[in-house]
Amino acid sequence: MTRKHVVAVGSLAVAVAVAVGACATAVVVPTASDVAVAARVYPDVTLHELSDGRALFVSRCAGCHQLPSPETRRPEEWPVVVDKMAPDAKISDSDRALIERYLVAASARSHAVNIAASR
Repeated sequence: MTRKHVVAVGSLAVAVAVAVGACATAVVVPTASDVAVAARVYPDVTLHELSDGRALFVSRCAGCHQLPSPETRRPEEWPVVVDKMAPDAKISDSDRALIERYLVAASARSHAVNIAASR
């Protein structure tokens, strides 16, 4: 392997690592304020659940397609989308619920809506 080839392969590996990292960080990380908003619809929701929902969204949904940003849909649209895709992705009901809670909360943040009124 020539030095030029090694540099090209190394550059490609760095570019792929940066792209993968950018995708994961582009998906909003839930905060306590997201919990307060989500609790209007899901009274027992926790920050841990929203974080688990985000992790599941990233790991399970990115396997089939590019991840949409939660802000691309209104909060009331996400449950329908998740219900439609969960069977094909073989996502359990409990994981589906976590993903839904995360997406509804993250979407409500960007749309600045009262999700209690929208669900």
